[in-house]
Amino acid sequence: MSGRVCNVPIAHIEMLWPQVKPFVERVLALDRIGRYEPVDILCSLLAGTTQLWISWNPDEKVVEAATITEIINYPRAKELRIWLVSGRNMRAWVFEMRDLLEEFARAHGCAAMTGAMREGWLRIGGAGWKKTGVTIEKDIR
Repeated sequence: MSGRVCNVPIAHIEMLWPQVKPFVERVLALDRIGRYEPVDILCSLLAGTTQLWISWNPDEKVVEAATITEIINYPRAKELRIWLVSGRNMRAWVFEMRDLLEEFARAHGCAAMTGAMREGWLRIGGAGWKKTGVTIEKDIR
């Protein structure tokens, strides 16, 4: 890998999962509806339907952040959905992660990148990112 951030090959996901799982759990805990459990994310990664990106801290030799993406295929376009982002020491990896995800999206013919995140991520997104709506939900169980 060129920097701290890399896309994790499927063959290495299970080896890294013990370090990645707490980051996934932190994000999933915010979902009041409970759409996913960590094992669901692991299964999608192993099936190749989603992608795992990590930031590796070379000093501590640990995963310091994890991002899960998914390529969505629409009839006339593809998009890279930035699905889950969690980590620590964000200043060390966030811009490299952003740039690598954009490079990946372009290489896979995606017309757009999307993500449902807190508004503060707009500052990190940089040029070209804009707020196009809000996500609202109601638990009706």
